Amino acid sequence: MLSLIIALYFSQYFFPAEEYKQQVKISATYKFLTSDVTLRAPGGWGSDKATECLSLGMGLNSSGSLGDLLLNYHPNQNNTYNPCSGLIGWSNDDSSSYQFQTYARYWHGHSEVIRWLVYLFGIPISRSILALTIGIALIILWKRTTITLSDSIKNPSLTTTLLLGSYAFLVGLIDLPLSMTHLLSETFVVVIAILSLSILQTTNRYKIAFSGYLIGGIYVVICYMINPQSIPPAVLIWSVIPIVLSKTKKISEVLKNYCILISSIVIGFIGLWITKWVLISLLTDYDIWEEVRNQALHRASHNPDSLSPGVAQHLDTFSSLPAFAQAILANCAALVSKVFDPRFSNPILGYFLLMFLLVICVKFLWDRRRIHISKTSKTQNGQFKEVTLLWLMSLAGVLIWYAFLTQHSFDHATYTFRSLAIVVSGFIWVISAQNREMTRVE
Repeated sequence: MLSLIIALYFSQYFFPAEEYKQQVKISATYKFLTSDVTLRAPGGWGSDKATECLSLGMGLNSSGSLGDLLLNYHPNQNNTYNPCSGLIGWSNDDSSSYQFQTYARYWHGHSEVIRWLVYLFGIPISRSILALTIGIALIILWKRTTITLSDSIKNPSLTTTLLLGSYAFLVGLIDLPLSMTHLLSETFVVVIAILSLSILQTTNRYKIAFSGYLIGGIYVVICYMINPQSIPPAVLIWSVIPIVLSKTKKISEVLKNYCILISSIVIGFIGLWITKWVLISLLTDYDIWEEVRNQALHRASHNPDSLSPGVAQHLDTFSSLPAFAQAILANCAALVSKVFDPRFSNPILGYFLLMFLLVICVKFLWDRRRIHISKTSKTQNGQFKEVTLLWLMSLAGVLIWYAFLTQHSFDHATYTFRSLAIVVSGFIWVISAQNREMTRVE
C-alpha cells in the first residue's frame, strides 16, 4: 500500500507539465474540454465534467516538498467554483483568470492515473480506454456470475444479462465517459464485486479481512471516494446473492464472511484516509483537522440548499418533508430523471423500461398469490426469502447512507443515485428466486 502511494504521489516529480499543458490546450480548442460545468445535470454535481477537471488539474502547483504534494493544489476560476475554467486558464497561461486552491482532505491518486493517461493519449482516447475498461470488467463479472450459477438456476446467462444490463442503463453507463473520474470509480466498484465472488467463498477469515484492508486502502487512494456507499450493495447484489443461489454455502456463513469483508474494507478505507490527515498535520502548517471537522458537519447537516434543476423539479411537492427524507427522494428523483427526463435521456427507452417493469411486477404479485394458495407451498425452498432479505438489506443500507449524510446526499444526488441503480437492478435476483419457487409449485 505504501509503495502504491509513493509511486502515485512521487510521480509528480517526473510529470511533464509543459507537454501536458499542450494536451489540455488542444482538448479545449476542439471542445473535448469546456467550461460550461455550471449546467447541473444528472451526470454529476456541476456535471461530471467538473469532477473530471479536478482530476486533470490536481497537483499542478507544487514547490516539490512532500507536504506541498499532499496539499493537492488545483486551478479554479476566480470567485466561483469552476475547475474546468481554471484548468483552461492555466493551459493558456492566463494567471488572472484562475487561482490555485488546495483539496487536501482526500487522497488524489485518481488524478495521477488520469493525468498520465491524458499526457500519453489525450482526453478522447483516455476516456475511451477507461470506458473500455469498465466494459471489460462488466463482461468478466457477467462470466464469473454465470459460472457460479451454472448448476443452480436455469438460463443463468440471461438472468445475469438482465441484471447487469439494467444496471448499465439505470446508472447511465453511456454518459459516464463524460468524466474519467467517475468512470474510474465505477470501474473499481465492479472490480471489487468480481474479487468478492472469490473472497467470500474462502474459509480463511484472516484472508478475507486482509483482502478487505487492501481493497479499502486502494479504493481510498485511487478513487476519490465518489461512491463508497456503492460498495456494500454491490457486493451484496453481485457477489453474496449469486453465492447463496448457487447453494455452495449456507446464507449464515456467507453473511459472516460479508460482514468481515465490508468491516475490513471500512477499516482500511478510514485508516488510510486518516493517515493522510496525520501526514499533512505533521508536514505542513495547514489546519486539516479544522477542514475535516467543517466538512463532516456540513455533510451531515439538515439544510438542503442546492440541487440540479432537473432533479429539484421532482421535489416541489416534498419541500415540507424532513431534510433526510428529501435527501432520499432527491436520489430517487435523480434516478427517475436519468430514465424519463427528456433533457437528460431518451424518454422512449424509459417508457419501454417502465412497461417492462410493470409487467414483471404484475407477474411477480400473481405468482406470489399462486404460491400462497398452493397446498405444496410449505415444502418450497427458502431461497426466495433469503434473496429478498439480502436485497432489502442492500436497499436499507443505501437509504440509511442517504439519510445520515443528508446534505451530501442532497447536493450530490446527481451521482450518488448510482448506488440506488445497483439496488434496483438487483431486484432481478428476487424475481429469479421466485421463478424457481414457482417451478416447484407447478
